[in-house]
Amino acid sequence: MRTGRSLDSIKVFLFGLWLLSGATNLQAQENAPVADTIKGAFAAFSTDRLGNIYAVSQNQELIKFDADGRELFRYSNKTLGRLEQIDASNPFTVLLFYADQQTVILLDRTLSERTRLALSTTELGQIEHIALADDNLIWVFDEADGKLKKIDPEGNISTESDDLRQLTRFAVHPDQLLVQGNLLWLNQPDQGILVFDRRGRLESILPVKNAFIASILDKKLLVYQDNVWKIYLDEADLGTPLFTRFVITDTPHSLRVTQNRLVYLDRGQIIRLTLSH
Repeated sequence: MRTGRSLDSIKVFLFGLWLLSGATNLQAQENAPVADTIKGAFAAFSTDRLGNIYAVSQNQELIKFDADGRELFRYSNKTLGRLEQIDASNPFTVLLFYADQQTVILLDRTLSERTRLALSTTELGQIEHIALADDNLIWVFDEADGKLKKIDPEGNISTESDDLRQLTRFAVHPDQLLVQGNLLWLNQPDQGILVFDRRGRLESILPVKNAFIASILDKKLLVYQDNVWKIYLDEADLGTPLFTRFVITDTPHSLRVTQNRLVYLDRGQIIRLTLSH
């Protein structure tokens, strides 16, 4: 871990994450964070709701670790190039997206390949962002016609939104697509965060601009904005985050929140900070 970081600021940040998750044990803020490291030379990672970690090695091999940091399974594909996105929101169906090859792969909990879909064989345009729906179908944003579309593992469209360009009156070029519960979140930094229901109908546009979304829990947002991490508690008070603290990571995109733990990438190693009880 890097030196010079204030332990107090880490404690405050982790306590804020507990508030984000709805924790009520206020005594936890008095305890020092417990840190452990998964050593390696990782390029990226993701987490699931059970605390498992899915790490991508420098040679694009996917490695699954359990909540205690023990290696469980590996998946390797040397023909599709860079693994651009991991969606482990459902620990029993892990979605991989190889954007350069426009290929989606679904793995089971042991990282065995279950389904492979070449998007180039479908009616979709060039896809940059995808997310696993709560029914294990796949949401994509098709910039060719400005629509969110839900597809099955064979690429058939089951649901699609209206043209977002007409609904919003601006060109839609998101850099994140996430699913949490029965909502979809489309992040367009210059305009805000677009929120949709499970049928792809636009519900609201949150005025949180130039931000990266690290976590969404019960409509509470952990975002990286204006060079600091912020938590927004609800839509009614988006102008005032709960708190603001610096967290030093390789990049803002290298931080995740799972259970009562903060997980981030530091010089290729995965650091896990947990509040002791």
